Amino acid sequence: MGKIIIKNEADNKKYELEYNRSAIVRMEKQGFDVKKIDKEPIATIVLLMRGAFYMHNPSLSDEEIDAICDKLDKSDEFIQALLEIYTNALMALSGQDKKQAKNFKWEKC
Repeated sequence: MGKIIIKNEADNKKYELEYNRSAIVRMEKQGFDVKKIDKEPIATIVLLMRGAFYMHNPSLSDEEIDAICDKLDKSDEFIQALLEIYTNALMALSGQDKKQAKNFKWEKC
C-alpha cells in the first residue's frame, strides 16, 4: 500500500505513516472527505495527516499528532505523498488493486 517514514532529528524518533481500514474509518467518522480538499483544505489536510499516524502510532492523541505535524515540513510533495498512499490503501481495501492476492472468492447463489 505504501508508507512514509518521518524522523524527529532532535531525538531520532521515527514515525511510520500508513493507512488501513480502521484508520480510514476513524478519519471518515471525524469528517474526512478527500473531495473537500478544495473547499476545506486545512481541515482536510489535518485529518489526512492525523489518519496516517493512526495505524502504527495508536497511543498518540490527535493533539500529539498535531504537535508533530506543526514541526513538519508540509510541502506540496508531502501532501501529495499522503494522498498517494491514502489512494493506494483505498484501492487495496476496495479490491481495485489488481496486484493484491485474493484468497477468497465469492459467488452469487
